[in-house]
Amino acid sequence: ILGGDLLLFHYAFKKYKSKKIEVILLVIASITPFLPNLLFLTNAIGREYDFTPSAFSITLILYLVIIFKYRFLDIMPVAQNLIFNNMNEAIVVLDIHGRIIKYNKATTELFNLSNVPIKLYSKKALIALILKWVEHKSLESDKCCEELVQHISQNRFEQISKDIKIELYGMRYFRIMVSPIFKEGNEVVGNIITFSDITKYNEMVNEINEKNEELTAANEELVVLNDQLVEYSSAVEELAVTKERNRMARDLHDTLGHSLTILITLLEVSSGMLEKNVAEVREKINHSLRIAREGLCEIRRSISGLSPKNLECNRLLDAIKKLIAEFRHNSNVKIILTDDDICNDFWKDIDASFSDAIYRVCQEAITNSIRHGKATEVNIIIKIVEDTLKLYIFDNGCGCDVIVKGFGLKGMEERIALIGGKISHGSSVDGGFNIQIEVKLGT
Repeated sequence: ILGGDLLLFHYAFKKYKSKKIEVILLVIASITPFLPNLLFLTNAIGREYDFTPSAFSITLILYLVIIFKYRFLDIMPVAQNLIFNNMNEAIVVLDIHGRIIKYNKATTELFNLSNVPIKLYSKKALIALILKWVEHKSLESDKCCEELVQHISQNRFEQISKDIKIELYGMRYFRIMVSPIFKEGNEVVGNIITFSDITKYNEMVNEINEKNEELTAANEELVVLNDQLVEYSSAVEELAVTKERNRMARDLHDTLGHSLTILITLLEVSSGMLEKNVAEVREKINHSLRIAREGLCEIRRSISGLSPKNLECNRLLDAIKKLIAEFRHNSNVKIILTDDDICNDFWKDIDASFSDAIYRVCQEAITNSIRHGKATEVNIIIKIVEDTLKLYIFDNGCGCDVIVKGFGLKGMEERIALIGGKISHGSSVDGGFNIQIEVKLGT
């Protein structure tokens, strides 16, 4: 029994260092029945009274005190100890005097204590171990390490947290936190030091920061691109307005030029016939009114962006023939069209903008021949050579040695350029003016 008590005393002190009172009471409770029984057996107090049963009663009372007052058999300390040892963070507990009273399994692994017979009993040993551990710390961690060591060595009871980068077994980051331990009444009873491996957390933070930087750069680039887009949009809008203004100017010039030229011719004829044939003059004036109304209608169509009325069915050749007929009827100019007997069905698949450009060029060319060249004969030749349309217009009007491009010639060049064609023109002092145009079909 005595040997068993000694083994119990040795194991209890080794296993439960923080429960010294409970261990002492447990040993006393175990020895108490042994002493009266020994005295009784050796007849040291006589055999009249045997105090062994009473001693067992005392042992039972001591057991009850240990169990219920000191909660010796409480499972919570066991569970807490299991949790404490299974935590990933290395934890060291210091009492109020700076002595190390407990550390967990993670501490042993972190400081590589499994192969070293070192027992941590004082803060000096802990500081020496930390200093050895951070031998491979990065330069920026020097100041943090000094503050931690100073904090632990001076036994301060204030919370402090520092991040240290260790260049050991690869780059690793640790957050070391020293926190005071309080019991009831806010009385400080010690410090707890935790060593948390925040390498993965730091990597995630760095990755997030990199992504944020990339997003910031992308946002800045988007802002620049958005500003450029606004500028481009303004430029496109301005170009669209300019393009539309030029289109209207070309159409109005061609329409008004055509209508006014015919009106002037009719009025000149009417003026010469005023006293000879009143009925015919009246007919010419009515015809002039019709031409004016048609010209006004064409101006409205131009403003609305519509093609000339003659091109409503998209038959270019028919439209040019009607145009020639109008000029023939209203003037004494001879206009000859040569089309190589191109079938009307050929023009059905031609783009409307293509037809409009060719029609307007013919209209402006005839108008210029009559108004500026004073021509009496105009020839128009239309040919289809493979996939190219070739248009030739020439007259017998008064020529010039220097061609000054007015709005009419510029308008022709712009129209042909918009459909991807080429235009050239020429004249001489001997007389006549000519225009040559080549446009690939389908452009």
